[in-house]
Amino acid sequence: IVNEVVELGKAISGTTTSTTEETTSTQEETSTQENNSTEESEETEENEGKTNIDKFSPEVVEMVDVFNDAIHVWDGTDNDAFNAVCANINKDNVLEVMLAWNKYHSGQDGESFMEAFMWDANATQKKQFGKLIARALRDRAEELGVYDDCAADFAKIDKELNSLLWISNDISEQFENIVAIMAEKVNSQYGSKLGKGETTNE
Repeated sequence: IVNEVVELGKAISGTTTSTTEETTSTQEETSTQENNSTEESEETEENEGKTNIDKFSPEVVEMVDVFNDAIHVWDGTDNDAFNAVCANINKDNVLEVMLAWNKYHSGQDGESFMEAFMWDANATQKKQFGKLIARALRDRAEELGVYDDCAADFAKIDKELNSLLWISNDISEQFENIVAIMAEKVNSQYGSKLGKGETTNE
């Protein structure tokens, strides 16, 4: 009887040990899976809006194509097409429009979207659509958390667009600075009018 009790005790002990090991293993696997899931979730959140930033929507591609055609007509500028594109720029597409232009059309004349805009727009268009585009960029910069980095350039743009005499085309540089900052934030390779991350030697 004593031997049977001893053997039973060993059996129970072995079962308990096995159960404990299985439980520990399961807990470790669960913990590992949870950690991996958390890391993947954090990585997804961190990269959200970055991975596909340079995969432009058909609507945005059409906008930059139409704008490019509008500023290259034989007698100057197709104002109807020019105005239609500018009027449809908002905080949700403004950065993509600037980046898509750099990708597809900046190589033609070596101009950013805003450089082309400033040189082709008349005084009324500069003030009306310049302010509209500036507001769209301002709102997008706020969303991306880079507004403070762009504040000085926005101030120069505001001052020039509110000029009572004439509006200098040179403020396209301030627009370009803002786009570059925002492009870096979203990890785009088209933040420069020169193309994939290239910079001037200035």
